[in-house]
Order: sequence, then C-alpha cells, then structure tokens
Amino acid sequence: VGFTQCNTIQLLSFSKCAELPGWKSGCEETPRPLLDALNLNDLVSPIAKKISPSSWRTISTEIQLLIELEQCKLNGGTSGYLPGMYEYIVPGRNRLDLKKTLEHGLALCLDLTTPKQTYGCETDSESGGINESDRVEQAILVFTQDERITSLKSKWMCSIVAHSHVAFDAALLHAHSLDVARRMDLFEREDISEDAAKNATHGDDVSSFPFILAFDDALPLKPGSLAHALPRVTDECVVYSYNYEESSVH
Repeated sequence: VGFTQCNTIQLLSFSKCAELPGWKSGCEETPRPLLDALNLNDLVSPIAKKISPSSWRTISTEIQLLIELEQCKLNGGTSGYLPGMYEYIVPGRNRLDLKKTLEHGLALCLDLTTPKQTYGCETDSESGGINESDRVEQAILVFTQDERITSLKSKWMCSIVAHSHVAFDAALLHAHSLDVARRMDLFEREDISEDAAKNATHGDDVSSFPFILAFDDALPLKPGSLAHALPRVTDECVVYSYNYEESSVH
C-alpha cells in the first residue's frame, strides 16, 4: 500500500554481452566495440552521426550533474537520476566511483536542436534552421566502474539519460569515440596530471573500451530504433515510489 511504479531502468543483458567477441571475463581476444560487435551502426540516426564531438560539454561537479539531470527531467520526463546496474547512481559522499568519474572528465552532456519530425524516430528529415517546430533535446553520458561486474572483461558502466532517439544515438555513438576512450584510458592508469591530459588530447593509439549500458526509460523503445535493437535484460529493474500520505489514509 502506498507504492506506485514510477520508472524502469533499461539495462543490457550480461549474458548476451558475454557472447560478444572478446567481452567475456578471461577471454584473451581483443574486444570489439559494442555497436560493431552487435552490427548496429546502421541504426544510428543520420543526424546523430553529424554531431561533432566538440558539441559535448564536460560535467565537472556533482552540483552541475544534478542540474543537468533536473533539466532533462523537466524537458523530457526522465527520472531525474543517473541509471546504473539495478540502481540509481546518486551523487554523495559515499559515491567515490562517481567522484573519480568527474575528476577524469567522464561525465558529459549534450544540448542539441533537431526538427520536431525527428523526435521518436518518425522521420529522418532535416530543416535548414531553428524555428518554432524545432525541439531542444539533451543527453547525459556518464562512465563509472562497478566492481560487481565479474562476468565481463570490463567493469565499465555506461549510463545514458536521453528523451529522444537522436540524443540517445548521439550519446551511444560518442561513448565509442576516441575522446572518451582517451579519458577512460587515463582513468584506468590513475593519471590525471596536466601533462597526461595534454597527451590524451593528441594520441590516437587508444581503442574503445567495452562497457555495459544502462539508460533511462523515458526513451521510447520503438521497433527499428537503436535502443530497441539492443539486447536488454528480461528481468527489468522496476523503480517504485512511496506515497506516505496516501498510505496513511488507509
């Protein structure tokens, strides 16, 4: 009594990911990037593919992250939290993993304006400028390491908050970028010195890291979309809220 379902965290299937080339724990084969391994690159929105990596902004503080999450909630009906492995990753003094993420520049956000027709993957039409029918969209992309992950070679958790397919596709595509791979490489080497950051801007010998993915359920899982094609868990993480006043009446 008093509990109501409010959200669902969408999470990739660990068993399916373990079947991908090089992803299983103990496998010596070099892991292939998620979209390549699943052969899903063709489902990425053409508009998302045109978004420059420089369009992404780095989130450096917990307060800034909370502000961006709240903005996504107001504009697109997302949960207002960062989805993780059967949990919400909430900033706080005990979330040392998130603190390290912020220190290494692995929390990013994107603001973009797309023609209203592209929302929900209805069409791929594009317009020549911003007008009243254009829609402002956001995406938040955050990488943390979760020590509970044991079946996969990598402990990286990729969290995406987005309320449109264009924004989601852009986030997942950027998760495969050289820029993100460089930051993840620095994280794993525990080196956030100024010289290391400078070198990370120029090196091109870093490969994309494998990661498990969790994303907000505000994104419609429309057949034919990239999000719908991803192999997700069948035992979904359902989130409930508790209404104390309502339960007290009974």
